[in-house]
Amino acid sequence: MRALRGHAVFGVVLLAGTALRVAAMIGYRGALWFPDSRSYVRYAVHLEPSVARPQGYAFFLRALEPFHDLGAVVAVQHLMGLAVGVGVYAVARRYGLPGWGAALAAAPVLLDAYEIQLEHVLLSDTLFLFLVAAAVLVLLWRPRSAGAAVVAGLLVGAATVTRSVGLPLLAVVVAYLLVRWWRGAYGPRARGWRPIVAVGLAGAVPVVAYGMWFQATWGSFELTRSGGVFLYSRTTTFVDCARVRMPAPESALCPAEPLGARYPAPSYIWHEGALGRLPGGYDAKFTPANSRTAAAFARRAILGQPGAYLGASLTDLGRTFAWTRTDYPRAYDTAHYEFPDAAQVTYPGASGGPLVALSAGRGTRNAVAAYAHGDGRPVVVEPAAGFLRAYQAVAYVRGPMFAVLLLGAPLMALVRRVRRRGVRGEARGGWALAWVVGAVLVAVPPFTAAFDYRYVLPAVPLVCVGLAVACGRRAVVAEEPVDVPEVAASEVADAPVEESAAPVA
Repeated sequence: MRALRGHAVFGVVLLAGTALRVAAMIGYRGALWFPDSRSYVRYAVHLEPSVARPQGYAFFLRALEPFHDLGAVVAVQHLMGLAVGVGVYAVARRYGLPGWGAALAAAPVLLDAYEIQLEHVLLSDTLFLFLVAAAVLVLLWRPRSAGAAVVAGLLVGAATVTRSVGLPLLAVVVAYLLVRWWRGAYGPRARGWRPIVAVGLAGAVPVVAYGMWFQATWGSFELTRSGGVFLYSRTTTFVDCARVRMPAPESALCPAEPLGARYPAPSYIWHEGALGRLPGGYDAKFTPANSRTAAAFARRAILGQPGAYLGASLTDLGRTFAWTRTDYPRAYDTAHYEFPDAAQVTYPGASGGPLVALSAGRGTRNAVAAYAHGDGRPVVVEPAAGFLRAYQAVAYVRGPMFAVLLLGAPLMALVRRVRRRGVRGEARGGWALAWVVGAVLVAVPPFTAAFDYRYVLPAVPLVCVGLAVACGRRAVVAEEPVDVPEVAASEVADAPVEESAAPVA
């Protein structure tokens, strides 16, 4: 009972987070849909790599297909969210935080309404969050273990084939381990290289396997063919083709709308726009030739107007830290991040309602029927659904709160370094791994494509655990046995015994 009392505060937080997820399962029977959801289900039923986005999430859906129930998918995703919260708490306690402090670190992922809502949507974000958070938590739990490095590498590799933004994370993890090795945090340098090699090789396995699968299908070793088009969309909000000379065929991609009256960047990917003027039309935007053309356009625009590119990217990044959410990129998109009422529910094949319904798409309706034995329509049950809508209006991590969490870890580390120089172990630098990974997840999308509110959520548990480790009072050291020189028994027997002159008490 004394041990349980030490976790009482977290027990309350965990119970509340579990209750909220149970309310979501009761209030919204089935799964909520986002425009991207239909392609994930279609690729889960008919497995093949997509040229637009990695399909790691489709494998996750395929693994759950025997249940033939979309409710089972969101139930597993809710369990993933709870598992991340428990992991954040466990690592925070391991680094010496008291129970209430560790519970505060876990509270954002357990209680944030938008996190709970995203777990109830058929999207790759929850799986991605779970994989990345698990990789970081494993490395922080066993910082010098080659076995932990293998597990972390596999998790980061799986995250990379789930969402493209995971690609730089493997480099971040390897760089972190290299710095720690160089600073002697792993003991003798002759042995400390093992976690570095382990995480690099293990992380490459899922990526190489997916690339070979993509090559077997589409003829080139890649994860997607959308990188050039996504980067092109980043430039559409600022590029001035009157100032930057664009040769043919790149000149065809100049936006028709004047500066100041252009659409948000994602609109130039998923709505026809200038991409419709490429060879083959809008539907051929992800062909190798068109992707190369879009990438060349983006490079000329960025190099020709570096200040405008930086300004547009930082403006999008600034949306992360706003107090209130706005309808960006469109009200249609942000409405899918809210718990809906019965009139707002969308699903493949739906019609009518305030929101534009998801189009069925080629094979989508049949794929949903094969996967879930139904049309995929979620059932809204009151009053549980109404409670969640009211809860979501107030209970979430607002932009300034996230900024405090993001800045807290490096500031705390700086304060502790000034006040207590010489602090050794992972407590001195372990926060940097979680913090840098979280910062990369927030910063990469606005600089390579566009901002989206759901891209911020995977970074929340990471910056929380980074702050927790920075505030920790305990260093996590190696769990490997310490080398002790062996002494022969004969040497001990023959050793002279020195008599002490001190009196015996």
